[in-house]
Amino acid sequence: MCCLVVLGAFIPRVVLFFIWILTDWVGQAINGWIWALLGLIFLPFTTLAYVLCYHYGRGVHGFEWFIVGLCFVLDLASLFGGSREARTKYAS
Repeated sequence: MCCLVVLGAFIPRVVLFFIWILTDWVGQAINGWIWALLGLIFLPFTTLAYVLCYHYGRGVHGFEWFIVGLCFVLDLASLFGGSREARTKYAS
């Protein structure tokens, strides 16, 4: 089970890295490489969703913002959900 969690954490980073290296989609969607790098490190699902929605939708409009928002919630859950679980597990 731990392997799946670790794999799920790295897949969007790897995919976004290869999209960034092999295409110009990240450069079109995000102004400045520093924002793309911060997104790659801290919010990989959100950044990947934004880049894909921007490329395939020719911008992020309407329902695409909903998709980006869901990925943001997924990023927050992956960042803060584990610490709460660890506190409850090791508290007793």
